[in-house]
Amino acid sequence: MGTSTVEFGTLGSWLVDVVNVLTGNLDRPGGAMFPLSPVAPAPRGHKPGRGFSTGRWRSRVSGHPEVLSELPVAVLAEEIETPG
Repeated sequence: MGTSTVEFGTLGSWLVDVVNVLTGNLDRPGGAMFPLSPVAPAPRGHKPGRGFSTGRWRSRVSGHPEVLSELPVAVLAEEIETPG
């Protein structure tokens, strides 16, 4: 996290990668490593799926549609303030 939280963080992170490439320490212990994910990626079919549907239900006050069973944060205040 160190270099990515400062003003020129992108440049700093890039320079760290350049130094690791130049010294031969890319993807080696002691250098910059690219570990495997702790979980396997989900298997995918050969054809693209149909995706997901949105708007199956709406917020009760302003009628905003849901996306993946969640409402936009803009709805939160009016849902809290409206009785019922």
